[in-house]
Amino acid sequence: LNLEEVSKARQLFSNELEKLMNVNVSKADASNIGTKASIAEKESAPRPLMADGDDIPDDCERAYEVEFQGATPKLLVGLQFPKVKRIWYNSTTQLHEEVDMWEHVLRTVSEKLI
Repeated sequence: LNLEEVSKARQLFSNELEKLMNVNVSKADASNIGTKASIAEKESAPRPLMADGDDIPDDCERAYEVEFQGATPKLLVGLQFPKVKRIWYNSTTQLHEEVDMWEHVLRTVSEKLI
């Protein structure tokens, strides 16, 4: 990264840190980029809404939705993607298609998990 990119990244991090602190997340927790959360209690573990054998729907995001049972986690962090399109190679149809950024990320992560 060059100096300009580092400055921009630091400013973005600072903005996100401030947003988390505004909703009562401690500064130590919000600024710790190495934190990985896990759910220790079995009764509060996420349960997929779709069964393993179900076909993936057209709105593939629904295939990854989960339902929590038990206590709600203390902190949930969402991701926000820019409204841009990316080119995706569909190996089934052997064609390139244009998809939204969030869908491109979801497909890429899914491929890595398979």
